[in-house]
Amino acid sequence: MNPWLLLWFTAAPCLSTSSNDTKSVVTACQTKDHVVSCQYQNLSKVPDLPMAGTKMVDLSHNSIRTLTEESLLNFGSLQHLDVSYNQLKTIASEALAHLTSLRVLILANNHLHRNFSSTDGAFNQLKRLEVLNLSQNYWDSDTVAPHLKNLSSLKELHLSGNLLMKLTPDMFCGMLFLKYIFLERNYITEITAGTFECLPNLVELNLAMNSLSCISNFHLSKLQVLNLSRNGIEFFITNENEEEYRLHVLDLSHNRLFHFPFLPKLHQIKHLNLSSNLMISVTPDVLNNSPEWDIRNRYKEFMVLSNHSAHASLSEVIFLDLSNNVLLDISHDFLNKFSSLQHLNLSGNCFQNFSIENAEELNFLSSLDLSDNKLNDISMGADNQKLLSLRYLDLQNNSIQLLPSQLFKALPKIENVNLANNNVKICNVANKIMGYDGQIHESRNNSNGCVSFSGIPTLKYLNLNGNNITQLAPYTFYQTPLVYLDVSRNKHLEVPEQALIGLEQSLQYLSLRWNSIQTSKVTLTCLSHLRNLDLSYNQLEFLPSGIGCSPLQVLDIRDNNFHVLQDLMIRNVSRTLKTLYLSGNYFNCCALTWLDALKGTDVETPDMGKAECVYPRQNDYSTVRLLSDHTEECHAKGTTKVSPLLILISALAFLLVIGSVITLIAGECCRLCLNTGEERFEADTAPVKTKSEHQLDGLSLSIIKIET
Repeated sequence: MNPWLLLWFTAAPCLSTSSNDTKSVVTACQTKDHVVSCQYQNLSKVPDLPMAGTKMVDLSHNSIRTLTEESLLNFGSLQHLDVSYNQLKTIASEALAHLTSLRVLILANNHLHRNFSSTDGAFNQLKRLEVLNLSQNYWDSDTVAPHLKNLSSLKELHLSGNLLMKLTPDMFCGMLFLKYIFLERNYITEITAGTFECLPNLVELNLAMNSLSCISNFHLSKLQVLNLSRNGIEFFITNENEEEYRLHVLDLSHNRLFHFPFLPKLHQIKHLNLSSNLMISVTPDVLNNSPEWDIRNRYKEFMVLSNHSAHASLSEVIFLDLSNNVLLDISHDFLNKFSSLQHLNLSGNCFQNFSIENAEELNFLSSLDLSDNKLNDISMGADNQKLLSLRYLDLQNNSIQLLPSQLFKALPKIENVNLANNNVKICNVANKIMGYDGQIHESRNNSNGCVSFSGIPTLKYLNLNGNNITQLAPYTFYQTPLVYLDVSRNKHLEVPEQALIGLEQSLQYLSLRWNSIQTSKVTLTCLSHLRNLDLSYNQLEFLPSGIGCSPLQVLDIRDNNFHVLQDLMIRNVSRTLKTLYLSGNYFNCCALTWLDALKGTDVETPDMGKAECVYPRQNDYSTVRLLSDHTEECHAKGTTKVSPLLILISALAFLLVIGSVITLIAGECCRLCLNTGEERFEADTAPVKTKSEHQLDGLSLSIIKIET
């Protein structure tokens, strides 16, 4: 055979296979509305794609190592190219030259650091490029600068997750249209003066998660969003001048600030996050003589602080987060500077008392978070109307026992109160008098030292989790239209029949979990709007009868003492129930008619695989899966195995009874036999009389001889 012909036949299958592979790759890619997606196809190179009309190609999450001029030759009309999450090491200098319409290029999560010299100048011909993402390519400061030259049209630049340590003006200057720079998760310790000043349109700068220690001369007046969180910043100082700054969002959270930042005199900050710092006060005067202040004085910048106006203007701030500092107090003079404040977070500090007084300037405050402090008391001034717009009040994880008697009257719009993990004592409304108008009035002997939750017409969400409450008295929430009520983790809680009176038409969520409640200690009112009921981790043996009229959608009865569930209750509840949690109980394996009724419904039981049951045997507490087949075991439960000794004793007793019966029968038979013989003898003979008897009778009888 001709050797060339032989070679052709040998190579033909390979060529055919290669062609088929290309077709299969193209087929695997999804095309829709001028977008081609080839994600997760294990591609080792750019496939030959039909590019007519295609504007976006997604090649992310593959194994492409190289971008060559040939591989992108027919991509000239492409506007968006994503090659992120590949193994790119090389981009040929002319590889992107034909992408004259490209506006978005995403090369994040690759290995371009290994051969960065080959990519030098690769982006130079992308004259229309607006978005460039080079995140997580292990580039350092010296690598970035030469690759960003001539990108004058760029508007958005991502360099996060690299190895940058120093920022210099030659990196970004020349990008006159650049608006957004993302530099988070690097190792930046130094920013040379003029690095960002040459960018007239810069509006957002993200420097989070770096190693900056201070901002001593902030003067980017046109910047709107600045994220400096998770650095090691000890102070933030802006030069005092009359220039108005456009800054809207400033995030300095998770740093080492010892004092409130020195903000621009004129600014537009609306969102100020100072959480997770080391501030002991928001007033610089308090710090002047403190050891911390002396330590910080090693910086020359602190020489000007004494004359700096620390809080020149705070009237635009809507959100202020001072959580997780070491604040002992906060002055009302300071808070009154925030005339537009809507959200104030003071959680995780060291407050022992918080006073609501002279707070006329906080009329727009909607949420106040004082959780995770050391609060024992909350005090109020004489004026009842203080926080006119407050809707959310978080006081959880404190040591509060008392609340001002007029607190809720001073909060005319309050909707959500979180008092979890305190020691609040609930007033017994039974000590109050029900008037003819249906209102509850204080009786003269009403004791102080408790908190009343009745008669609050705006309150919808109340959390009393973990307050050592032992009983909910009747009418506790009367005339308070709660939608959500959590009274869990109050050990040995009792819920009497009238405790939830007044919630019939409003309550949708009720949690009684972790209370060690016994069946006899809980009675639920007919709550006609209740959707979610949590009874888990208690000691209940039966479902409370009151739940039968509630349109429940979620019911949680995990970890109780249920052996069976009432069939009728299951049928009633299952009409609306969607989800039932029931694991952690010890159901009777031989009394599962309720389970059969449940299987005939649309109720989902996500933990059914964990549910267990036990067989009703003495001294046998082993559990089996609830869904197992119990037919054989339950059928044999009447003939359960007993010990050999018991069998022996039973056998001896049986033999003794049988022996006694046989003895009685034998004796009776003998007696009957004897009686029969005597009757025959009497019939055949006459009684023998003595001589005197013969004489008396006057009869002469012959003697009869009887042989034996």
